[in-house]
Amino acid sequence: MASNSNSFLRVDREWPLRLLHIPTMRSMERQGENIYGTVAEPEYNILSYTWGRWQISRGPALPIQDTTWNIPPVSPDHFSVADFERVLDHMRHTHDFAWVDIACIDQENEELKADQVGKQAAIFHGADSPFIWLNSHNTAEINNFATKLRAFEDEIAGEDSGSLRYCRDEGWLNAINQVLGGFLKAPWFSSLWTLQEAFLRNDAVFLSREGEVAMNGAVPFTLWTLITSCVVIYRRIRNFIDDSNIPPILYNEIELQKVVTLLDDVGIYPLFLSNPLALYAASQKRQAKDERDKVYGIMQIFGLKLKQTSSTIDELEYEFGRALLTESPVLSQCFIHTRPATKGERWRISQNFQVPEKCNGFVKPQSCCHIEWSKPGRAPIFKGEMCRASQIIEQWSEASYHSGRPNTRSVQNIAVDFGDVASRDIPESLRMQIHLPNDERQHELAQWLVAIYEDLCIFKLGKVQGHAYGRRCDLWFGILVVPTSRGDQREIVWERVGICHWEMMLELQGTEDSIWSIFEGVLG
Repeated sequence: MASNSNSFLRVDREWPLRLLHIPTMRSMERQGENIYGTVAEPEYNILSYTWGRWQISRGPALPIQDTTWNIPPVSPDHFSVADFERVLDHMRHTHDFAWVDIACIDQENEELKADQVGKQAAIFHGADSPFIWLNSHNTAEINNFATKLRAFEDEIAGEDSGSLRYCRDEGWLNAINQVLGGFLKAPWFSSLWTLQEAFLRNDAVFLSREGEVAMNGAVPFTLWTLITSCVVIYRRIRNFIDDSNIPPILYNEIELQKVVTLLDDVGIYPLFLSNPLALYAASQKRQAKDERDKVYGIMQIFGLKLKQTSSTIDELEYEFGRALLTESPVLSQCFIHTRPATKGERWRISQNFQVPEKCNGFVKPQSCCHIEWSKPGRAPIFKGEMCRASQIIEQWSEASYHSGRPNTRSVQNIAVDFGDVASRDIPESLRMQIHLPNDERQHELAQWLVAIYEDLCIFKLGKVQGHAYGRRCDLWFGILVVPTSRGDQREIVWERVGICHWEMMLELQGTEDSIWSIFEGVLG
């Protein structure tokens, strides 16, 4: 399996409650810890597909035996029983056992259903071979797409990043939008549960409508191949839009942005980088019967358990944010509010947020602070290092201009929460806050923020590995905070207004340490 470099994902081996024995079409309940029928610890395959939106009240259903529930019928307009049987027949080529939700999860007992859904990560990781059934595309269509995708990747990857003539070629842009759009319109790419399944097993092999293995030349076409090829295209176009010195009038920015939006909507980049917040952001564009499932599912695959029964999406997001902040202060703050957030709870995600593209590449987070929780209350208490923003901004400027780098570059990257005073009044030249490049605009933004917020400070949360100037390097990560009074008790709360990260520079060592002090305060 292609590796997911994420500190959250912890999966203990646990056998499914049931497995489907394909030769007899029996749903076998587990006996003891790992026995199905007469077989102990059987190897099994797993199938990711989508059907819930096409369930009907009456009609032919897959003939599964020994279930305690009725197998739900699915509209033949989506797939037929014969289609499904061909897929299972292919899966049997390697193993007799398979995990298929419709045959292995009680569809009528909500308690049992919730229990097995909660163990989805263990079930998927325990499978030998994962498959994705794209029942909306036939074999020839998928194979043809794989060939064209490989060609698009080779063409754009071979171009000089400063010019990228393909990004200015109308015919090429129309072709890539048409090809990607046609393939990614498959319902599998819009389902909430398949997003989580894709994250858990990105090594899955695509099966066509006919149940045949899709091919990428001489090898099977896998989800990981799709993800990595699309990420190459995504990054090249994203960097071209952000960093190109070519005037927009000389290229079709609308068509370029269509490619970026198409891949963003599917969640390609979060699947590549395994960021839990990015994955949750991607889930907002997926379809689910219950909006709360978007939180439940993400928490479950990262092993983050709810401490209480939460009935609303807001309560669930609070629990999610609290669990993330406790587990990893750094990764928990890798987002930007896109609308005004609840005062006192700006430290957590809500329905309206984005993960800055630069944060998506963070790996190996290490905390240098400690988070405690007020008793009673819902507020996190930060314990760690703090400095005044004006002091470190001065050092950032010196390091950027006197370290041999082009003076159009910055060692820091700042992103401001939307809905805050600063973001509403921000100069037009600095409007592109989510993807503001590391250039002179970062210095302008830093100076402007200090002018707006006299008491602007930075809480240092930890360090990560990220990218700067085309290389991987260590970065410090912090949040921008301002002091505000709360309630009649005049308690000081440090409200979050944005995030920042900066390179761990040799030229800052020694001098940077002198501006930081140990601090404890309530985070808002």
